[in-house]
Amino acid sequence: MILAISQLSSYNSFGQDQSDSNANNGSTLFIEFGGNAPLISLNYDYLIQTRKENFKYAFTFGTTHHFNKPLDIVIAPQFNTLIGRTLMAEIGVGLTIPISYTQDWVWIPRFGGRYQKMSGGMFYRLAFTPIISPHSNPSTFPMFGISIGYTFKCNRKN
Repeated sequence: MILAISQLSSYNSFGQDQSDSNANNGSTLFIEFGGNAPLISLNYDYLIQTRKENFKYAFTFGTTHHFNKPLDIVIAPQFNTLIGRTLMAEIGVGLTIPISYTQDWVWIPRFGGRYQKMSGGMFYRLAFTPIISPHSNPSTFPMFGISIGYTFKCNRKN
């Protein structure tokens, strides 16, 4: 995670003006079945295209209801690295944090792929997302996620 943050912070530190960038940034709204949630989650994904056309970063924030208690809302931030143009390999890590009892958060690595056009349109994603609980009884539970959503037209910076 620290390596990824340092890469992002050095992105514009080469003395180049931001206006020289050919980067695309895009927003996606999607629902995911499984993945970071036991059943279903609503998510927002912000994609950052680097200077290399086939290398991207994605920051995702999701929310779901944990269904254990009436007001048990769960948030799920993620950071993913993507390799590819439209059909992309995706690897990353996220957390699932229940708001009402934050001691039960879990790590969720992501290994999968996504289909996403930078020009906008439908978004699809499939991934292996094992749940890793580091608490008193450490455990790993295999999980899969499938997502569908819509990518809004990406902004090209000139």
